[in-house]
Amino acid sequence: MLNRDEIEKLYKEAYIFLESNDLEEVWRIISKLERSKSKYACSLLSNLYIDLGLETKDSSLINKGIIYIEEHLDYISQIFTPASIYYNLANGYLNYYSITSEKFVNGENIIIKIKDLYKRSLTYNNGAELNIKVQSLVNLGNLHMGLGRYIDALEYYENALKLNPNFGMALVNKGLCLLKLRFLVNHDDLILKDSYLSFKKALKSNNLTFSARNIAQEHIKIFEENNSKEFLDNIKISRFKINDNYTNLEEFSNVFCLKNKLYLNLCNFCQQCVNCIGDSICIKRMTLPIKENEKLEDDKFLILSSYLNQIKMDFISSRLNLILSQYNKLDLSFINNNVIIIDSYDYELHNIRIQLLKDSFKNFYNILDKIAFFINFYLDLNINKKQVNFKGLWYKDFKKKKIRETFDFENNGLKALFNIHEDILYGEEKKLNDIRNALTHRSLKIKLYPKEDENDAMTEEELLEAVIKISKIVRNAIIYLLYFVDTIESEKQTDNSMVLFASEIPNDLK
Repeated sequence: MLNRDEIEKLYKEAYIFLESNDLEEVWRIISKLERSKSKYACSLLSNLYIDLGLETKDSSLINKGIIYIEEHLDYISQIFTPASIYYNLANGYLNYYSITSEKFVNGENIIIKIKDLYKRSLTYNNGAELNIKVQSLVNLGNLHMGLGRYIDALEYYENALKLNPNFGMALVNKGLCLLKLRFLVNHDDLILKDSYLSFKKALKSNNLTFSARNIAQEHIKIFEENNSKEFLDNIKISRFKINDNYTNLEEFSNVFCLKNKLYLNLCNFCQQCVNCIGDSICIKRMTLPIKENEKLEDDKFLILSSYLNQIKMDFISSRLNLILSQYNKLDLSFINNNVIIIDSYDYELHNIRIQLLKDSFKNFYNILDKIAFFINFYLDLNINKKQVNFKGLWYKDFKKKKIRETFDFENNGLKALFNIHEDILYGEEKKLNDIRNALTHRSLKIKLYPKEDENDAMTEEELLEAVIKISKIVRNAIIYLLYFVDTIESEKQTDNSMVLFASEIPNDLK
């Protein structure tokens, strides 16, 4: 029988062979470890089954690894930390989903499960297992990229690169995400340059998989074939400087929005130039059939642009409430002083800044229903406009969860919006739905000392965190809505149609 040191040596060798794509040697080591009949070897093998199963597209091998971990948790928890156990299980389900595209396993939503497992791993990780933390963030990015949620994915990759700036997989996938999103930007040079540099830097990494290295090399080749050497050699990426020394509300607003990435534009993510400030995203174009004697008020492009204008203004006003709640240089005490508040002796807080946060949360959340209204009109779903909402939009029969056949989830923008809906319905973000219901239908108490098991109560800090979280979800949802429309419109043009482009209202006419 192999001793522990021999098992660990073979296990490490197997991963070296896996990275070099020498699968024959990997199988040789697996056979040797299996013959040892050691519990410790089997525990290590469970991880190897999961990773090899992905490389060979063998879902049964992945499932073998998952089942072993779940059935031997008591023993495995003596060997591995909770962070690594949750990480390995999440990898198993992610790899299984990547191969099979099966969304439900034993009646459980596997996408929600994967996110939950990775986030548990991150929660238990105290920083001692840095590589697992980085890889968990990268894999969450990979999952969101596969779901069309490119902005969410970019944020996960950026967080991973803050911990390890040279992590190859994060760099490759960041480059791919940037290429996907550049079509929504009118000035895409900086995004393309950032993508190119990400691929170049990734090749210097020693932790790239065989396939990821090929992807990076292929994209670098495309860049170099389509751009001059002088142009590529002079690429430099700099970050827009955020000045914390604000003197007025406008400057504080810019600082707050840049730090929390709350502007409605894609440059808000890269923050390389002045274009990262402002809410510039809009319907870039629409292709419509030519109709004789059509009235201006019936023009679909203008109707949808009007809907989007309202969505953007709702977002901006909700964001303003959030900003005002945090701008301490603005004295709002006169509002509090003129209101009689009865002491309920339960440490509940009442003031205008808390109310601004509550109103901000409600208004951000309500934008999701307006996104549903937009989709209903754009796709001619014919849902009664008084019954359209983000929760029910997706289903022909909500109780049976029967999805409308009209939806084409090959469209990544639409796929992203649907996944946001599922997160709020089933996932960790369900807490946001509970907060919204409390604010809208009951009462949400903000307290100094809420009890752990107390429903509809939280601290002011927890409320602020929830508002920022819903604001980012809605910001991304609006961008995915535009990505959904742009994808359809880019494929539409025919001989008997015309392409309409956005026309801005000058500032002095707003």
